[in-house]
Amino acid sequence: MNLTSCQISKIVSGELIGNKDVEIDYIYYDVLKQDNPKTPFLYIPYINNYRNIDSTNFIETMATKGAKGVLLEKHQLTMVDTKGFQFYVIVKDLQKASLALARHYRLQHKGKVISVTGSCGKTTSKEMINQVFESAKIKSLKTERNINGFGGASHVLFNSEGNDWLNIEVGVNGLKRLPLLAETILPDYLLVTNIYNTHFDRIQTLEEVASHKLKLAHNSSPPKIVVLNGDDPYLQDYVTDQTITFGFGSHNDYVIKDIHSQNLAGSSFTIFQGNEKYTVKTPLVGKHNVANACGVFALCNSIGIEPEHIMAGISSFTGLVHENYETSGFKKVIKRHFYDDSQHFNLPGLESGLETFFTITPKNGYLILGYDYKFESKNFDFFDLFNILSRYKDRIKGLYLIGVEWENQSAFLDNISKEIKIFSDIKGVTKEIKTRTLPGDFVYLKGDFHQHLRKIFTLLEDKNEYRK
Repeated sequence: MNLTSCQISKIVSGELIGNKDVEIDYIYYDVLKQDNPKTPFLYIPYINNYRNIDSTNFIETMATKGAKGVLLEKHQLTMVDTKGFQFYVIVKDLQKASLALARHYRLQHKGKVISVTGSCGKTTSKEMINQVFESAKIKSLKTERNINGFGGASHVLFNSEGNDWLNIEVGVNGLKRLPLLAETILPDYLLVTNIYNTHFDRIQTLEEVASHKLKLAHNSSPPKIVVLNGDDPYLQDYVTDQTITFGFGSHNDYVIKDIHSQNLAGSSFTIFQGNEKYTVKTPLVGKHNVANACGVFALCNSIGIEPEHIMAGISSFTGLVHENYETSGFKKVIKRHFYDDSQHFNLPGLESGLETFFTITPKNGYLILGYDYKFESKNFDFFDLFNILSRYKDRIKGLYLIGVEWENQSAFLDNISKEIKIFSDIKGVTKEIKTRTLPGDFVYLKGDFHQHLRKIFTLLEDKNEYRK
């Protein structure tokens, strides 16, 4: 899309400094690094305080890569040299300005937009939809990895040209931004996976979580179709005659039955929809992924994709693996079976993760848990955590905890397993796994992405690490 510097300043309600007639062919929002962005482009630095990201330092180098202008806040002018640009636009709020530009792109987009939201399963569902589109040979663009905030949505919209469908994942990374994000994306179709207490550090009630998520269904241009998890009690208030529901309960429009676990090979199950029934296979493990697959089937079937393409897409998705993000799944390292569930630490995820782990595991297993900063939230109750762990205390062979903060909970931990050890760092627990477990043993990992628990796999495979 071609825009002039003057048009850009008007869209973002900013102050234009420099040439007002400069033409821009591309907007490079530095959410994802691009070696060769299309030129000439407008550069927007990406700032995400939650993930400690600030690309302000890259502004000056962008002029040499083809940037003709830059969008920034006034305080950033004291940090960078703008002489290499033909123009720059000063805005009060960089995030709001970026969303204003993204909304402009959305309104010009001729194709359709899907939005996927919920507390758990968003990334898996979005990736499954992408596989379905590939099976049906539909040209589409999706949110990369799990970058599901204002930055990820804007990035998709800025790159929307030439795509018939946009597949945008939306999370709750800023409550004040959600109404604005909803008005930016304006989804034609919405899938809501579930409502769980995964945001206990910021949102106090599940009713509030549902209200925020469903902002995507209540905007100036509501979706044509809304697909909800009909088993979720916190979504019941949002079910209407136009809503499509999915789940295990017989009251749903798409009903899951006859689940057959194939252990590490995934599951097969039947979806009943009216008088129709479909046998679906997924290589992903766990009952929660069966629910994710059913939601994807319901959405894709509702927008007119042939069932054979939907089933082919679901069966071909084996999980997302990226250096910065992975969906949960089993992997074999030094002849041990690890269930890697270490992207986020939340209680619903722990609950479904342990259910999957001990369903698949033919014997007792070891647990590695990282201490999460969100545990300090006033909304978090350790009793809930220990109640989940206590269900499996007869099957927990060893409980290995990373973070000295766990020592404050020792009174409760003694009842979970006969073997409990607390480590200050990843190297300590890695050595314990190496010496304590045997080939063929099963190990469960749960933590937050900040803790980099996957480094355990690298350390286990590096024999030199154990001599340090």
